[in-house]
Amino acid sequence: MKIPSIIICLAILVSTDCFSQTETRPQYAPRKDKHKNKTDELNRRQGLWKHYNAEGEIYRETEYQDNMKHGIRKQYYRFGKIMSTIEYQYDIKEGTYMQYYYNGQPKTEGFYSTGKKDNKWTFYYPDGQVMKEGMYKNNVMQGDWKYYDRKGKLTGTVTFKDGKDLREIKAAEDKAAAAKKAAEKNAKKGPVKKGITQKPVVLPTPDNSAKDSIKK
Repeated sequence: MKIPSIIICLAILVSTDCFSQTETRPQYAPRKDKHKNKTDELNRRQGLWKHYNAEGEIYRETEYQDNMKHGIRKQYYRFGKIMSTIEYQYDIKEGTYMQYYYNGQPKTEGFYSTGKKDNKWTFYYPDGQVMKEGMYKNNVMQGDWKYYDRKGKLTGTVTFKDGKDLREIKAAEDKAAAAKKAAEKNAKKGPVKKGITQKPVVLPTPDNSAKDSIKK
Protein backbone atom coordinates (compact mmCIF):
# COMPACT_ATOMS: atom_id res chain seq x y z
CA MET A 1 0.00 0.00 0.00
CA LYS A 2 1.42 3.33 -1.03
CA ILE A 3 1.30 6.07 1.66
CA PRO A 4 0.11 9.39 0.28
CA SER A 5 2.85 12.01 0.09
CA ILE A 6 0.72 14.52 1.98
CA ILE A 7 0.70 12.24 5.06
CA ILE A 8 4.48 11.92 4.88
CA CYS A 9 4.84 15.69 4.73
CA LEU A 10 2.55 16.16 7.73
CA ALA A 11 4.53 13.60 9.72
CA ILE A 12 7.78 15.42 8.94
CA LEU A 13 6.30 18.75 9.97
CA VAL A 14 4.97 17.35 13.26
CA SER A 15 8.28 15.67 14.14
CA THR A 16 10.23 18.79 13.24
CA ASP A 17 7.94 20.94 15.37
CA CYS A 18 8.28 18.58 18.36
CA PHE A 19 12.07 18.67 18.31
CA SER A 20 12.78 22.24 17.20
CA GLN A 21 14.09 25.13 19.24
CA THR A 22 11.56 27.66 20.53
CA GLU A 23 11.77 31.38 21.24
CA THR A 24 9.15 33.04 23.43
CA ARG A 25 8.74 36.61 24.61
CA PRO A 26 8.78 36.77 28.42
CA GLN A 27 5.39 37.14 30.06
CA TYR A 28 4.53 40.80 30.85
CA ALA A 29 7.57 42.00 28.89
CA PRO A 30 7.18 45.61 27.66
CA ARG A 31 6.89 46.12 23.91
CA LYS A 32 10.22 47.91 23.72
CA ASP A 33 12.04 44.79 24.91
CA LYS A 34 12.43 42.49 21.91
CA HIS A 35 14.21 39.79 23.92
CA LYS A 36 13.02 36.18 23.65
CA ASN A 37 13.61 33.33 26.07
CA LYS A 38 14.95 30.27 24.26
CA THR A 39 14.60 26.52 24.75
CA ASP A 40 16.28 23.80 22.71
CA GLU A 41 14.80 20.70 21.06
CA LEU A 42 14.82 18.93 24.47
CA ASN A 43 12.90 21.82 26.07
CA ARG A 44 15.98 22.92 28.02
CA ARG A 45 16.53 26.59 28.78
CA GLN A 46 19.41 28.10 26.88
CA GLY A 47 21.02 31.53 26.99
CA LEU A 48 19.65 34.58 28.77
CA TRP A 49 16.16 34.38 30.31
CA LYS A 50 14.29 37.45 31.52
CA HIS A 51 11.36 37.60 33.95
CA TYR A 52 8.93 40.50 34.49
CA ASN A 53 6.25 41.24 37.05
CA ALA A 54 2.65 42.10 36.17
CA GLU A 55 3.58 45.80 35.92
CA GLY A 56 6.09 45.05 33.18
CA GLU A 57 9.14 45.61 35.42
CA ILE A 58 12.05 43.22 35.20
CA TYR A 59 12.84 41.38 38.44
CA ARG A 60 15.27 38.64 37.37
CA GLU A 61 17.71 37.74 34.59
CA THR A 62 19.45 34.37 34.43
CA GLU A 63 21.92 32.82 32.02
CA TYR A 64 21.32 29.13 31.29
CA GLN A 65 23.14 26.27 29.66
CA ASP A 66 21.25 23.00 29.16
CA ASN A 67 18.62 24.07 31.71
CA MET A 68 21.25 24.80 34.38
CA LYS A 69 22.14 28.24 35.70
CA HIS A 70 25.47 28.95 34.09
CA GLY A 71 26.75 32.51 34.04
CA ILE A 72 25.36 35.54 35.86
CA ARG A 73 22.01 35.85 37.61
CA LYS A 74 20.69 39.34 38.38
CA GLN A 75 17.89 40.27 40.79
CA TYR A 76 16.14 43.66 40.65
CA TYR A 77 14.21 45.97 42.96
CA ARG A 78 11.19 47.86 41.65
CA PHE A 79 11.79 50.19 38.73
CA GLY A 80 14.70 48.12 37.45
CA LYS A 81 17.14 48.99 40.23
CA ILE A 82 19.78 46.30 40.65
CA MET A 83 19.51 44.22 43.86
CA SER A 84 22.17 41.54 43.44
CA THR A 85 24.41 39.70 41.00
CA ILE A 86 25.88 36.24 41.42
CA GLU A 87 27.86 33.85 39.24
CA TYR A 88 26.89 30.22 38.63
CA GLN A 89 28.76 27.28 37.15
CA TYR A 90 26.44 24.46 36.12
CA ASP A 91 23.77 25.28 38.71
CA ILE A 92 26.28 25.86 41.55
CA LYS A 93 27.24 29.25 43.00
CA GLU A 94 30.80 29.84 41.89
CA GLY A 95 32.40 33.24 41.79
CA THR A 96 31.69 36.82 42.82
CA TYR A 97 28.54 37.84 44.70
CA MET A 98 27.35 41.44 44.95
CA GLN A 99 24.33 42.79 46.82
CA TYR A 100 23.18 46.44 46.65
CA TYR A 101 21.04 48.85 48.61
CA TYR A 102 18.13 50.44 46.82
CA ASN A 103 20.21 53.62 46.43
CA GLY A 104 22.77 51.68 44.38
CA GLN A 105 25.48 51.55 47.06
CA PRO A 106 27.04 48.12 47.68
CA LYS A 107 25.59 46.20 50.63
CA THR A 108 27.52 42.91 50.54
CA GLU A 109 30.52 41.79 48.53
CA GLY A 110 31.85 38.25 48.65
CA PHE A 111 32.81 35.09 46.87
CA TYR A 112 31.39 31.57 46.51
CA SER A 113 33.32 28.35 45.91
CA THR A 114 31.38 25.16 45.08
CA GLY A 115 28.21 26.72 46.44
CA LYS A 116 29.67 27.88 49.78
CA LYS A 117 30.89 31.23 51.07
CA ASP A 118 34.64 31.49 50.76
CA ASN A 119 37.48 34.00 50.92
CA LYS A 120 37.00 37.65 51.97
CA TRP A 121 33.50 39.08 52.57
CA THR A 122 32.73 42.75 53.15
CA PHE A 123 29.51 44.35 54.43
CA TYR A 124 28.72 48.04 53.98
CA TYR A 125 26.58 50.82 55.46
CA PRO A 126 24.10 52.48 53.05
CA ASP A 127 26.54 55.38 52.52
CA GLY A 128 29.29 53.05 51.30
CA GLN A 129 31.36 52.89 54.49
CA VAL A 130 32.58 49.42 55.50
CA MET A 131 30.54 47.92 58.35
CA LYS A 132 32.50 44.70 58.86
CA GLU A 133 34.90 42.46 56.96
CA GLY A 134 36.50 39.07 57.36
CA MET A 135 37.09 35.63 55.91
CA TYR A 136 34.77 32.72 55.23
CA LYS A 137 35.96 29.15 54.80
CA ASN A 138 33.59 26.38 53.78
CA ASN A 139 30.57 28.59 54.56
CA VAL A 140 31.64 29.53 58.13
CA MET A 141 33.42 32.57 59.56
CA GLN A 142 37.12 32.11 60.27
CA GLY A 143 39.91 34.23 61.70
CA ASP A 144 39.75 37.92 62.62
CA TRP A 145 36.63 39.91 61.70
CA LYS A 146 36.90 43.70 61.95
CA TYR A 147 33.96 45.96 62.83
CA TYR A 148 33.70 49.69 62.05
CA ASP A 149 31.41 52.57 62.94
CA ARG A 150 29.79 54.79 60.31
CA LYS A 151 32.80 57.10 60.27
CA GLY A 152 35.17 54.28 59.34
CA LYS A 153 36.69 53.94 62.82
CA LEU A 154 37.60 50.43 63.93
CA THR A 155 35.40 49.54 66.91
CA GLY A 156 36.49 45.98 67.54
CA THR A 157 37.95 42.74 66.27
CA VAL A 158 36.40 39.34 66.87
CA THR A 159 38.24 36.09 66.19
CA PHE A 160 36.23 33.14 64.92
CA LYS A 161 37.01 29.46 64.76
CA ASP A 162 34.71 27.27 62.68
CA GLY A 163 32.02 29.93 62.86
CA LYS A 164 32.17 30.36 66.66
CA ASP A 165 33.36 33.43 68.55
CA LEU A 166 36.55 32.48 70.44
CA ARG A 167 35.35 34.54 73.40
CA GLU A 168 32.28 32.34 73.70
CA ILE A 169 34.42 29.23 73.33
CA LYS A 170 36.78 30.43 76.10
CA ALA A 171 33.87 31.34 78.37
CA ALA A 172 32.41 27.85 77.94
CA GLU A 173 35.80 26.26 78.60
CA ASP A 174 36.31 28.39 81.75
CA LYS A 175 32.85 27.42 83.01
CA ALA A 176 33.56 23.73 82.43
CA ALA A 177 36.95 24.03 84.16
CA ALA A 178 35.40 25.76 87.19
CA ALA A 179 32.74 23.05 87.49
CA LYS A 180 35.41 20.33 87.29
CA LYS A 181 37.53 22.07 89.96
CA ALA A 182 34.54 22.37 92.29
CA ALA A 183 33.72 18.68 91.85
CA GLU A 184 37.33 17.68 92.64
CA LYS A 185 37.34 19.89 95.75
CA ASN A 186 34.17 18.27 97.06
CA ALA A 187 35.58 14.82 96.36
CA LYS A 188 38.65 15.56 98.59
CA LYS A 189 36.41 16.42 101.57
CA GLY A 190 35.12 12.87 101.63
CA PRO A 191 31.50 11.73 102.09
CA VAL A 192 29.19 14.13 103.84
CA LYS A 193 28.54 13.03 107.50
CA LYS A 194 24.94 12.56 108.36
CA GLY A 195 23.58 13.91 111.62
CA ILE A 196 23.34 11.36 114.50
CA THR A 197 19.80 10.98 115.83
CA GLN A 198 19.42 9.79 119.42
CA LYS A 199 16.75 7.35 120.37
CA PRO A 200 14.19 8.71 122.84
CA VAL A 201 14.70 7.66 126.50
CA VAL A 202 11.95 5.37 127.66
CA LEU A 203 11.23 5.65 131.41
CA PRO A 204 10.25 2.46 133.28
CA THR A 205 6.58 2.01 133.94
CA PRO A 206 5.72 2.13 137.70
CA ASP A 207 5.02 -1.32 139.22
CA ASN A 208 1.43 -0.89 140.40
CA SER A 209 1.35 -4.44 141.77
CA ALA A 210 3.70 -3.47 144.66
CA LYS A 211 1.46 -0.57 145.69
CA ASP A 212 -1.57 -2.87 145.72
CA SER A 213 0.17 -5.37 148.07
CA ILE A 214 0.96 -2.64 150.64
CA LYS A 215 -2.63 -1.48 150.72
CA LYS A 216 -3.79 -4.97 151.44
